[in-house]
Amino acid sequence: MSGLSNIFHSDGNTKSSLGIDIGSSAIKVVQLKKKNGKAVLETYGALSLGPYAGSDIGTVTNLNVDDVSRALLDVMKESNVTIRSGTVAIPSSSSLIFTISLPNTIDEDTLGSVVPIEARKYIPIPISEISLDWSVIPQEPESFVENKESSSEDGTKKEPSLNVLVVAIHKEILS
Repeated sequence: MSGLSNIFHSDGNTKSSLGIDIGSSAIKVVQLKKKNGKAVLETYGALSLGPYAGSDIGTVTNLNVDDVSRALLDVMKESNVTIRSGTVAIPSSSSLIFTISLPNTIDEDTLGSVVPIEARKYIPIPISEISLDWSVIPQEPESFVENKESSSEDGTKKEPSLNVLVVAIHKEILS
């Protein structure tokens, strides 16, 4: 389930990725290509949404889905975007982002059932109304950790934990 871990989608022919940012006054796109393990800019573009609402450039708009789709296709055409699937940016104000600590003994297969249960503690609406994604935060190598066997405030030994970044977005935002 962890879509956070890989932004470069491969359809067999490309190692490119398209990022899409649909804001209240503009749409922005960026197409990146993975080359030698690094992201390289292929093309980018931005388009003001004001004219699609009959307003001035830079005006905040509330467009319907058809107008947003038309604007997105226009900016993709003007920017010479060559791929047709991408990743959409969601404003942080429309999402809930937090970390949870789990026992280090949980394996990757078990995370799929454990993370939603633990995430419920932080999410104020029914879990069925949100889309949930997560990614395990890589641990620092032992050489960078000063005191591997740290103690908690009460002096007991702390067990190593697995830190997980969790992102929750209301399904209404995504539709």
